[in-house]
Amino acid sequence: MATRLAEPWGGELAPALEGADADLFQALHAEVETLAARIDPLHPEDIDGAGALDAQTLGGWLAERGASPRLLDAAETWYAVASASVPIGAISLLHYAAKQAAGAAPNGLRVRFAGGPSALAARMGATLGDRVRLSAEVVAVEQDAAGVQLSLAGGSSERARRAVLALPLTLQRELRFDPPLSPHRREALSRAHYGDAVKAGLAYDELPAGPYPVLDERGVVHRPDPALPLLVFFSGSGPARALAALDEEERRRRVAGLAGGEPSAFRSVAWRHERYARGSYVIFGPGDLTSWGYRLAEPFGRLHFAGSEASPLPSYMNGAVTAGERVAREVLEAT
Repeated sequence: MATRLAEPWGGELAPALEGADADLFQALHAEVETLAARIDPLHPEDIDGAGALDAQTLGGWLAERGASPRLLDAAETWYAVASASVPIGAISLLHYAAKQAAGAAPNGLRVRFAGGPSALAARMGATLGDRVRLSAEVVAVEQDAAGVQLSLAGGSSERARRAVLALPLTLQRELRFDPPLSPHRREALSRAHYGDAVKAGLAYDELPAGPYPVLDERGVVHRPDPALPLLVFFSGSGPARALAALDEEERRRRVAGLAGGEPSAFRSVAWRHERYARGSYVIFGPGDLTSWGYRLAEPFGRLHFAGSEASPLPSYMNGAVTAGERVAREVLEAT
C-alpha cells in the first residue's frame, strides 16, 4: 500500500499567549512529556502514583495552578477543539501522557495512505473475495465451549470457533452478550466517553491566500498536500457539537469563512451522526484508564477484542492496526 508524506497540520502554530499564561501552558506540555518518558505504553497503569495521575485532568492541572480564563480557553482550543474532541476537564492526565508515550503526535502526523484509509480496506477486502459478508448487522454474540454464534438483524446467524470484535464501544453497547461480559468490560460500556468531531474537505480551483494552518476556537484548517488545491477542516468538542446540529449548507458557510474563501466543492462528516461510529473516538476520563481502560484488550472466552480502543493508541489508526496484529496472534495461538 503506497504512502506519502504530507504537511503536519500544526506547523508552527502555538497559542497566542504571553507572560504567566504562556509559562503555565508550557509547564503543562513539559509535565506531559516528563510523564510520557516514565510510562511503559503497554502498562501505563504500573507507573508510580497511577491512580492520582489518572484522577487528574488536563483542565484540572491548569486550574489548580491558577490558570486564567484566557489560558483555559486557549488550552481548550489547542487540546480539545483541535485534537481530543472532548473538553480538557474530561481528559485524564495519565491517559493523555500514555498516548504520547505510545507514539501519538497530535499535530505532527504526516503519513497518508494514497487514496485514503478506505483504499486500504478495499484492497484488503479484495484479497478475501466472497469470504467477506457485507451489510450484515450483528445484534447478539453467544458463546459456549465449542464456539461463538453471531445473530444477525435479518434473523440468520454465523458460527465460528472464535470471534474478533473490532467495534467502537458505542456499538458494543447495543449488542446482547450471552454469557454477560466480564465486570470491567461492562463498566467500560457504561462509562466510555466518545467525543464530538466534524471533519470537512474543501476543494478549490485556486486556494485562498492563507497562510495555513489556521486555528481558532472553531477548529483548525490545514493543507494536507502542498501539491493539491485542497484544505481540510477539523473541529472537536463543543464547537463540533454545534456544527453537527447544522445542515450541510450552513456548515459549509461557516467553515468556508474560517478557511478564507468559498470552495468549489465541500463535503463534511459529523461523526456523532454516523450510524456505525456514534462519536469520534474514545477518550479516557478521570479514573477510566486504571479501572478498565488498560484491560480492553483482554479476551473474554472465545471473544477477542481489536479496534484502536484495545491498543496503547486509542483514537489512532495505528492503534487499530497493532490491535489487529495482536488479535491475529492470539487466535492463532489459541487454535
